[in-house]
Amino acid sequence: MNDKKINRLFSLLAFSLLTPAALAAETPAWNGSVLGFENPQKGLLGDMAGIRPILTDLGFNYNLGYLNEMGYNAGGGYNHDKHLAYIDQLALTFNQDLERWTGIPDARIEGNIVNRNHDDNLTTRRLQDPRVNFNDLSQESWGGQSITRLGWLTFARSFDDRRLTWRIGMMNKVQTFDQIIPCDFQLLSQCGGKSANSLTWNNWNVHTWGTTFEYKLMPTLTLKGGVMEQNPQAASRSHAWSWSTKGSKGVLLPLEIEARPMINDLPGAYNLGVLFTNAPQSDLYYGKSGGPGATDPDGYAQHNRTWFLYGGLNQQVTRHADDPERGMSLSLSGSYSDQRSNYIHTAVAASMRYRGPV
Repeated sequence: MNDKKINRLFSLLAFSLLTPAALAAETPAWNGSVLGFENPQKGLLGDMAGIRPILTDLGFNYNLGYLNEMGYNAGGGYNHDKHLAYIDQLALTFNQDLERWTGIPDARIEGNIVNRNHDDNLTTRRLQDPRVNFNDLSQESWGGQSITRLGWLTFARSFDDRRLTWRIGMMNKVQTFDQIIPCDFQLLSQCGGKSANSLTWNNWNVHTWGTTFEYKLMPTLTLKGGVMEQNPQAASRSHAWSWSTKGSKGVLLPLEIEARPMINDLPGAYNLGVLFTNAPQSDLYYGKSGGPGATDPDGYAQHNRTWFLYGGLNQQVTRHADDPERGMSLSLSGSYSDQRSNYIHTAVAASMRYRGPV
């Protein structure tokens, strides 16, 4: 083999070894800003006269947020009377870093406290017959009552070089599951994913006991699972600050796979989840004797093993040439339930989001 062929061979080998690294370097990092995952903002109150930097130095980070939602019935609906419905909430979400004190990787205490006011929702007041179960809300933050409650208080840490995250305590599903679509809209059906349609666990500001894990199978692929308390009384006023499991009917076993790939150099988020529970769920029609439950002297039949499926996607589809955080994203989410016991058999929602000036 002459020198020219040897040089070509070494050149080809060097190119084959360097190309993956070069391509990886050229691939933009996953940035979810256009998808709705905004970086933390400085905040309206700034550094609060030096208080926030002191707390940050001690490992305490927090977000204090205020939200109000209004809906007006100009005409129509179950009740045709005009009505302006108003609700608001104040939420404190915090995180205390424990790694600096204990040396445990990513050890932290996580908390959420929410104050909701004004039991006034347009869907239940005007749009829909109050005798019928609702499947959507015009103001998603309505909680059925004015109340201050603990949303979650959990301990979390990582293992296996930060590939595994473990969480335990009084928790809410949104800390771990169904996180691919943000709540950009006031309409409940357009607020995040569809996992809440299972009707067996609560959204955001209601806690139950449990433990969950997240394991990164690959940098872009995460497997999530857990064991959580199923408690129909969790949203009641008596449970707002309780650490009791009184009222629990069983356990929830969620399992989800989440992917956050780059497609055509644009970020996306995809998930598919399944939820099992052994908590008794009433049949929608049949009674314990086999006939209609409404006339059965023993009441409606109970199912001790029910399931629920949910999934979705959130994909950036355009990017401005001069600004990677400016562009359009499209989302699609849906759910499919055990139709014996869940009146929301299927649900689908789609949305478009554009970030930045047009």
